[in-house]
Amino acid sequence: MKIIVVDDEAAALTNFLSLLLDRQDIESQMFQNDPLAAIPYCENHEVDAAYLDIRMPQIDGKDLAERLIKVRPDIAIFFITSFQFDEASVKKRIGSNFHGFCYKPFSPAKMKAQLNKLVKEKEEKRDDVFIKCVDGFDVFKNGVPLDFRNSKSKELLALGVAKSGGTCLLEEACDRLYPEKEAFYAKKSYRDCVFKLRRLLAEAGLDDLVSFQRGSFKVNRKRARCDYWDILDGTSPLQSIVSLFPNYDWSAEYEACAMDILENKPHR
Repeated sequence: MKIIVVDDEAAALTNFLSLLLDRQDIESQMFQNDPLAAIPYCENHEVDAAYLDIRMPQIDGKDLAERLIKVRPDIAIFFITSFQFDEASVKKRIGSNFHGFCYKPFSPAKMKAQLNKLVKEKEEKRDDVFIKCVDGFDVFKNGVPLDFRNSKSKELLALGVAKSGGTCLLEEACDRLYPEKEAFYAKKSYRDCVFKLRRLLAEAGLDDLVSFQRGSFKVNRKRARCDYWDILDGTSPLQSIVSLFPNYDWSAEYEACAMDILENKPHR
């Protein structure tokens, strides 16, 4: 789960961060001097919850909440404050995105309970995602295959899956997907491919499956199950395979690696 914390007081951010140090299930991003930077951050990252100081010099926390909801309609909003506010009026303005107040000074016990509830709710709402790589590449959401309307977008995702959670750089993607094109045209095709893949994943509600950065991307292994990853991890029930990522020219090295792992797998 990913959260953002926006507060113009450094002490508040430090205290909040101390509550998250041992949480492997929560990623966080803090904003102090530029609260408006939280908006483009939410546009480019799958943010589940926002903790917002309700009174800041640059922007009111409720105004910021409304702008964040526009880019992340399902985001959970918590307001950080030292003052008492009318909860009913805040809920009327923010709607179902409003999840409560977080009062200063922070209570570690209350914050832990609040965060645990968020994590549990996210897990309960999660769709099952299975990525099939053996003898054909496809992605299934709750048992239904995604409809890839663009073959290169599908191949780009396959390449990311082959990296097994590692970063795939733009240059490698261009070499793998567009070996016949000059660098300028290959990069142009790559950007178009990324746009189409991001759109498809967003439409499917799976925009947290892949994280895109400028000039790179990587697949989130925690978000899906995958038969190829099971082979790499030594947990696959398979004893052998016929092919891996078939129809992709770059697949040979990954296929050879998987076959080698299975050939040397102890037989029970």
